[in-house]
Formats: sequence, C-alpha cells, structure tokens
Amino acid sequence: MTVLNFVFFIPWVILCRRYGKQIEMIRTEERTATPLKPLVVPDNSGPIALKTRRYFCLSALLVMSLPAILPFVAHDWLVLAAMFASAIGIGLLAAPLSLRIPKWSFQIYGTSNGVTALTAIGIMLWRRGDWKSAFTDFTPWFVGTMMAANLVTVILNTNAWKRVYGKPPSSDEGT
Repeated sequence: MTVLNFVFFIPWVILCRRYGKQIEMIRTEERTATPLKPLVVPDNSGPIALKTRRYFCLSALLVMSLPAILPFVAHDWLVLAAMFASAIGIGLLAAPLSLRIPKWSFQIYGTSNGVTALTAIGIMLWRRGDWKSAFTDFTPWFVGTMMAANLVTVILNTNAWKRVYGKPPSSDEGT
C-alpha cells in the first residue's frame, strides 16, 4: 500500500500541474486568461505567512487525523503525539517554501499532504503489530484508515487545485 501511495501521489501532483498549464494555455488562446490565484489569499485575518502556515498545518492535521484513530484506540499516546507533531512539522516546513516559490505553491501543498499521508502510513505499518491487540479485527481498521488518509489528501488537493486553477466567476453570472 505504501508503494502504491508513493506511485500515486507524485504523478497526481505532476498531472495537476500539467492540466493547470493546459487550462492556462486554453484561456490565453480564448483571451479569457487570468493570472493564477494564490493558494492562500491575503486578508485582514493576519499576516500571510501566519495564514499560510495555518492552512498547511491544518491540512496536514486533517490528513493525519483518521490514521490517528489507531494509536488512540490502542492507547499508544507517544505515537499519537508523534503523529500529530510530524503533521505539524511537515506543514511548518512546507508553508515557508510555498511563500518563497508562490508559482509552485499548489505543488508544494500537494506534496506536503502526500508526505503527511505517507508518514501516517509508515507509522501505521511500523506499529501495526503493537496495535492489533486493541482491536477485535484489526485489518478493516488498518485498511480503512489508510484509505481515509488517501481520500482526505485527494479531497484537500483537489480543493487547492480548484482554488489556484479554477475559472473565476464571470461578471454576467448570477444576474
């Protein structure tokens, strides 16, 4: 499963960027081109760096939250804390990089979520022997939380893709 995740996430991020470039090219040809929207939009809720860190960290925590059910049920508190700390750490490392290279913010965001999911899955594979005793049937829980991490990652990355590459509403819509 870990290899499948690795094989899935990297091409997925690359394809999203390629499709984004195709969308930009089509919009340029149709003379409907608009600049790419930033992943995190500045507003009055604080500095953009803080808002970007918050966005990246919350996304990483969402990806990690469902796999964290396993150590929670198994009362493996140290690993549970390590899972959340690693998610926050990944978010805090990726956010400043996204600010330094805004053109690649979507790819950095998608990669950070993918790395968070792979970290969760790696921890799950490492600790599964210790957690089995806390569950009557561990396999559905193990596979389910692994799939949930992937699903959350895909949903978050798809939402980010729409933010960056989505078509802006036209002025005549809604009238």
